[in-house]
Amino acid sequence: MYSGWIVKWKLNRPLTREERDSALPRNRQEGIKADNHATVVAFNSTYAEFVGRRFLLRGGFKTFGSTFAVIGYVLVPAFILFSIPMDSRNIIGLSIFFHIGRGLRDPVYDLRGHLLEGDTVKDTFVAGLCYTDQESVKALWEFVRRYMDEGVESLGKIEIWTTPAATLMNSRIIVGVYVGGTEGARAILWPFWALLIATRWLVMKTSKPPVWPAEIEAACRIEPDDPHRLPEPEYTGQFGVEREMAKQRASR
Repeated sequence: MYSGWIVKWKLNRPLTREERDSALPRNRQEGIKADNHATVVAFNSTYAEFVGRRFLLRGGFKTFGSTFAVIGYVLVPAFILFSIPMDSRNIIGLSIFFHIGRGLRDPVYDLRGHLLEGDTVKDTFVAGLCYTDQESVKALWEFVRRYMDEGVESLGKIEIWTTPAATLMNSRIIVGVYVGGTEGARAILWPFWALLIATRWLVMKTSKPPVWPAEIEAACRIEPDDPHRLPEPEYTGQFGVEREMAKQRASR
């Protein structure tokens, strides 16, 4: 779960046999449905942007105890996003090798990409979160693959569900997702949930968002009249909440 964060990626090396054996295909796979698992935070005809592997963990149990003890700890990026250019798998001269990654310490899987210079791994990233099964990774890959290879239309109707907005409301929602809910019987733990929410808000508020190289910014420029640019929510789940509220008003 903490691969690439607490356990650093190994760079300047060749791909391992395990990585090559878990390579993801470039063609459609029978029975695999494209699904971004609510990890997309920006979407248009030029690029799609995803949260990174440790998005839900920011301000969580592992960081809670050290956030106030080591103030420098909260200055690391709060969320890692990955931009995928629409028509290429190359970034500033480096090719990308996608495969199903596995946690070094935990039995979890992720959509992992290695930036290669020749046969050498120069950098590693994860698009989306980590999952307890490989099928979820394959579904996320199918979303990414179709976007890159077949175009926006191949994905059907899409809605952005998640936002990395550094607000208390958004922090409360994300903590609720992270701990599996804060209502019902769990409400007795609200003093603890409140501390987690405050910790996540502080982590997100004081962290620096990613800054892309000029080459990436130039390649990912959005056309003003892009018909496929999706609206981004002010808080996670906003559009679903608004639809439900509209249904309730209509039924009165």
